[in-house]
Amino acid sequence: MCGIIGYTGENRALPVLIDGLKSLEYRGYDSAGIAVSEGGETVVVKKKGRVSELEKREELKKILSCCGIGHTRWATHGEPSDENSHPHSGGFGLVSVVHNGIIENYLELKRELLDEGVVFSSETDTEVIAHLVYKYYQEEKNGKKSSEKEGEKGVKTAEKEVKKGLKNTEKEGKKEAKITEKEVKKWLKNTEKEGEKGAKSTEKEGEKGLKSTEKESKKEAKTAEKVIKNFDGSEKYDVKNSPKKEKYDAGNSIKSKKNDIKNSAKSEKNDIKNLIKREKCGAERIRSAVVRAAGRLKGTYAIAVLCADFPDAVIAAASSSPLVVGVGEGGSYLASDAAALLKYTDVLYRVSDGETAVLYPRRVSFFSSVGKPIKKTKERVDCEKNGAELNGYESFMLKEINEIPAALKKTLECDIFNEKVGIERDILGEKADIECDILGEKAGIERGIFGEKADIECGIFGEKAGIECGICDGKTDIEHGICDGKTKIERGICDEKTKIERGTLNGKTKIESGIFAEKTDIERGICDGKTKIERGAFGKKADVFNAEKIFIIGCGTAYHAGLLGRALIEKIARVPVETDTAGEFRYRDPIIPKGSLCIFISQSGETADTLAAARLAKSRGAAAIALTNVKNSAITYLCDMTLPTLAGPEIAVASTKAYNCQLLILYRLAFFIARNNGEISRGEYAEYLKILRDVSEKSAAKYPGIQALAARYSTEKNMYFLGRGLDYFTALEGALKLKEISYIHAEAYASGELKHGALALVEEGTPAAVIVTQGGLLQKSLCAVEEVKARRGRVIGIGKREYLTAAAFDERVFIPDVPDLFAPLISIVPAQLFAYYTAKYKGLDADKPRNLAKSVTVE
Repeated sequence: MCGIIGYTGENRALPVLIDGLKSLEYRGYDSAGIAVSEGGETVVVKKKGRVSELEKREELKKILSCCGIGHTRWATHGEPSDENSHPHSGGFGLVSVVHNGIIENYLELKRELLDEGVVFSSETDTEVIAHLVYKYYQEEKNGKKSSEKEGEKGVKTAEKEVKKGLKNTEKEGKKEAKITEKEVKKWLKNTEKEGEKGAKSTEKEGEKGLKSTEKESKKEAKTAEKVIKNFDGSEKYDVKNSPKKEKYDAGNSIKSKKNDIKNSAKSEKNDIKNLIKREKCGAERIRSAVVRAAGRLKGTYAIAVLCADFPDAVIAAASSSPLVVGVGEGGSYLASDAAALLKYTDVLYRVSDGETAVLYPRRVSFFSSVGKPIKKTKERVDCEKNGAELNGYESFMLKEINEIPAALKKTLECDIFNEKVGIERDILGEKADIECDILGEKAGIERGIFGEKADIECGIFGEKAGIECGICDGKTDIEHGICDGKTKIERGICDEKTKIERGTLNGKTKIESGIFAEKTDIERGICDGKTKIERGAFGKKADVFNAEKIFIIGCGTAYHAGLLGRALIEKIARVPVETDTAGEFRYRDPIIPKGSLCIFISQSGETADTLAAARLAKSRGAAAIALTNVKNSAITYLCDMTLPTLAGPEIAVASTKAYNCQLLILYRLAFFIARNNGEISRGEYAEYLKILRDVSEKSAAKYPGIQALAARYSTEKNMYFLGRGLDYFTALEGALKLKEISYIHAEAYASGELKHGALALVEEGTPAAVIVTQGGLLQKSLCAVEEVKARRGRVIGIGKREYLTAAAFDERVFIPDVPDLFAPLISIVPAQLFAYYTAKYKGLDADKPRNLAKSVTVE
């Protein structure tokens, strides 16, 4: 953990590295450092604390190198200190390494290296990598084998070869003796023949030479005679021949210049070829050493390596940890987060698991897990570059809470499911162009709801079957997909014996022709283990929302959003849902029925536990959807499709606006699935979307009394958050926010669970925030309030005005009046503000809470 930056190019590396480290600060860290290739060694400068502390180091002023790597560390192995900061070096400064991730077998490797005499200078797992790379580099450099076994094998092989060689030598000696005898005899005969032939040739050449000499003498005499005759007209002769001579000389001059340019270009080309050849030859050794070292590691890693022998190259490798390479005008760039490179380039390449990359000033080479050169596809990152600006706010967290209304509006109005989803304006208006079976004035439905000419292009009746009033049997009228009174046809699937409603099939019908592949078992819209559905809301290959079971997985705040998503989908769409923290999902060996849908929520899209859970789900045949705030993050490549939140860059470590946008998408998803499976009508669906729009606008509500409330409770050591039904999930997130940034111990309980143990901790003055937005559970919530008050605890009510009576609560925070079902989108906002101002009154940095990171790239 937690941030990597790298550069090699035409410019001074230090400004690029420092700027990159600053752009990664939002991820959370406790130390920072850089390493550059300079003077035949790698120079390392590192410091516990902020990047600003690193900048003050005098050593940096002397660094002129154009190649280097940098790192912001979040401690995992060893306390925060200068010694434990990255980069770490091996081979007395020859090799330097920065690393994100955790090496699970580092103690085993460390013991091995200690036995070989290696001296360690830190407590980290990363230093093991540096020494391993150096060890293998020396072996590659000296041409040694990579292991003891290989050495033993080599000795035995050599032994065999020697014995074999002795036998072969004896045979070859006899053979050579015979050949020599024959060759000598042959040579003697040839010499005799050549001697005779030579004598004859010499005689002929002598006669020929005499004749040639005689002719040349006569020719020279005639030429001399001509020159004498023309002597008097020499001036005329010179004028006549001068233009020809000048033209000839100019031609030669141009030709000479052309040749010079050609030779220069050829020379430069050869120089470049030689340079590439030299770079390839040298860097291959250090790259091979990195690959060999990585092959010994168990765990997760993203690695950047410098070697002093190659002062203009950076070697990178990754496994289950994000790493991207950028190529710009000034050189080649490397980072663990694309945001760090957007200032320099928006053309990026992702280093996938098991791959390595070698960065040079003018190019980048990529290699597969087996060492073969590979071509990578460029990715153009579409990301806001000004997200790190405070724009007048005192902190990023406060700024981001105030950006919630705009973020919700953007997420609501966009094509949230996928770029090619057929819902272009989900909220119905006068001109709503809905292409996914919501009828407009002209019924412009292209997926099988028949209009006047009903062109069906889904391959049911043929590729472009034109259905015009009664093509089925000559007597049947087809109006909006009803065929002969017995077969319900909606969405263009026609089969005499199959009832098809809303694109899903009853039971386990085998469709042998049409939109699905031949003989494919279809179970409610899920087709085979790879979930390649050729019809539905997502286009040709992605109709996964008719799954019989759904899993929602996330960590921390994302997990809390998933809990609300579970409640909404089960309540509205009536589909069973399981939720899990990503870190536990794998280790409980979950039963994932074939055709299940797994939704993975991650703000950063780089959360290690969530990525691992997604790999497991896909390996068991589930469809995987990523719900993330970063479009080009690792989770988007791993999953089958992405539901992007459009919250914009979130810099503060504690998530706020991204969480609200996650909730919004889960609401939409619940309504979408419910409409698809018939639990709600199209009209109800449209009405729900209108309510979401109204609620999103009300999230901009101001809470002027929240600062004073935070000031009164900022000295507390413990606090409780309570809620029933949907309010319980808000209580969980509210407690987490208070813990994260104010360091007050806060616990959330379902109100009904209070009397089952937690009530023992309530005493005089104990504060409890009770979320009250669900009218159907009002009396149950008030019972919990009375239980706290009976022990002389203090109760803060957060909810709708009609539910918060003055007699029941000591403090009250009113949210706007919205339907109960949608209240969690609003009630979390005052809880976020309460946590922020509590941290402020305690003098804490809400943007960078201790021990926490924005992107948790380790398990």
